[in-house]
Amino acid sequence: MIIFYFSIIILIFGTFVSFLFKKNIKLIIFSGFLILTSLIFLVISSINFINNNFPTLNFLNLNRLISQTNTGNLDYFSIFSNLNFEITSIGLFFIFVLSVVSFCIALYMPYYIRSHLINQPQLNFHLFNFSLLLSSIVLLLLTSNLLIFLILWEIMGISSFFCIFFDGQKSKTINAAILYIVMMHISFLLILIGTIICYNHVGSFSFEKIQLYFQQANSLDLNTDLNKVKLLLFSIFTVGFIIKLGIFPFHFWLPEAHPASPSHISSFMSSIVIKTGIYGLFITLNLIGLPTLTFAKIIIFIGLISALIGIINAASQTQIKKFLAYSSVENAGILLFLFGSSIYGLINNSFFLYLSSILAIFIYLLNHAFSKSSAFLSAGVIINETKNDDLNLLGGLVHYYKDLTGANLISSISLSALPPFGNFIGELLILIAYANYITNYGFSIIPFFVFLFIGLIGGITLLGFTKYFATGFLGKFRGKSDIKKRKLDVFLTFSLYIQLIFALIFSSSFFYNFYFKIIKELSEKFSFLSGNFILEAEMLAINKIFNSFYKITILFLALFIVFWLLYSLIKLKREKTWSCGFISKSNDNFQYTANSFVEPYISVFKPLVGIKVKKKEKEMVFIEDSYIETEHQDIVQKNFINPIIEKINYFFEKLSFIQSGRTQDYILYGLIFLIIIIIITLIRYI
Repeated sequence: MIIFYFSIIILIFGTFVSFLFKKNIKLIIFSGFLILTSLIFLVISSINFINNNFPTLNFLNLNRLISQTNTGNLDYFSIFSNLNFEITSIGLFFIFVLSVVSFCIALYMPYYIRSHLINQPQLNFHLFNFSLLLSSIVLLLLTSNLLIFLILWEIMGISSFFCIFFDGQKSKTINAAILYIVMMHISFLLILIGTIICYNHVGSFSFEKIQLYFQQANSLDLNTDLNKVKLLLFSIFTVGFIIKLGIFPFHFWLPEAHPASPSHISSFMSSIVIKTGIYGLFITLNLIGLPTLTFAKIIIFIGLISALIGIINAASQTQIKKFLAYSSVENAGILLFLFGSSIYGLINNSFFLYLSSILAIFIYLLNHAFSKSSAFLSAGVIINETKNDDLNLLGGLVHYYKDLTGANLISSISLSALPPFGNFIGELLILIAYANYITNYGFSIIPFFVFLFIGLIGGITLLGFTKYFATGFLGKFRGKSDIKKRKLDVFLTFSLYIQLIFALIFSSSFFYNFYFKIIKELSEKFSFLSGNFILEAEMLAINKIFNSFYKITILFLALFIVFWLLYSLIKLKREKTWSCGFISKSNDNFQYTANSFVEPYISVFKPLVGIKVKKKEKEMVFIEDSYIETEHQDIVQKNFINPIIEKINYFFEKLSFIQSGRTQDYILYGLIFLIIIIIITLIRYI
């Protein structure tokens, strides 16, 4: 369907048209074209998703063009063959998520950018790069050629780098953007190496031919060399994709990039961009086949450890965007763990574990994308309205912004993995699957660690989001700036709530058949999985489990509504909170801060949290001048990255004498270089 390409052309055209107008009209025009493009993507992905109609697109197929070429040297063109794009169920799923998020960003963007001082060329450049970012991701989800995938991966990295660079005047923004682009190029380099190895063995970049090569090699049982190549490829591609996903220990770019980015870019990166990492892992599994059991166990452990470290650091944060960024590290870790569990289930012939893991990935991914996108957009509103992003200086926002409070409450419930949202369903599903695995295969170390880590992660996640909502929205406002009660713009409110509604709807059991279509097509491509009757039987069992779950959920919701109605009839008497003998001032300094809320719990995990505390206090009867400051620095960045950067800086400082500023010295350097080149050339020919 050429309509996907037509939609991208519409967006790019609309972007250039918006350049002709001033700021406010420019934003309205760009948002209008972005809304139109998003709606086209949404409609097409929904229709194809429901009808299960996934035709191959031959819009850019060069096979016919090459065959008609008069030149006799077809090998020159061989790397460009099979450049066809195709619609797959998993690609449509990601496009569906992208379309909803981009639609909400289109509604939100004019509000956010109007409040920032930015000149016309900067704004034009930002809008162009956002269009390029969105277009590259859509094409990446449609391509079936590894070379094109690699090129689009690089375009996605560069365009997102420039999107982060929205406010390039701040040193923190510059440092975060540079750190991001360095990590993305490490990811690109690894995927490039994997691509070259694939081409050397297969002689083609086509997904179909790469998959066919490894399938035939497996059937011929060419064990030794092929298994080494498969393991090498799987390792290289996996590391390349988990860097994008933000997995520990490659996660440190993420908490730096999100606070430095504008909120709509933070929303898009967390909900869409980093999720391309999990898409890349599915592509790897599809092309190369199953890795070893040990490799699956390593993926599971890395995912669980990343999730635990991510949520521990999130709970210790006081900056809103850093809190949400580390929460994304936790969510990425859960997704990687689920991916590893699906491989673990396949290798052990536990199809219930495989199916549960894949289903949990899609439900969890969709729910996190919509909920985290809404949370980041809400964070932008908070920062714009209060001129502050520190939870210690917030509080009481419920009294000023009812709509904003409601959206944050719902997103916090969703991201805390509480029912009836998808994060809860995904985690519950995987726990049931591992319990079933123990029943059928006996107890082993993997299920033990799964139950242990999921329990810890779930508890700390609930603690972190309780802290976020309680210290940010409840109590009294602690900030220095004056804020006033106001109702948010209709479009702005809609952009916050519509994603949460989608998250709730598509987490329900009514849509499990649609998820099963994705899993069915995905499984059919795996040569090691024959027959769908096993999957259908396991899916039937999962449907029964969750139909029962939703009946219980509806019952609890009904009881909650009854309780709420009864509670609203009770007349409450309100008194000021006792403040330990001190007279409470109007700003109520004796309420919990973000640090004090979690300090007793986070202190247990101090080695995993890079918090530096500065104190100034005296022993006295009455409190006078005293303060306490906390500074957070990521443990990986502090202990590994910063020392490396310091050594590099030290090395280049020692070479600074070369940059003397004298023209004569630079001419001398040029002559020395020419002499060296001549000598090397002579040596080669002697």
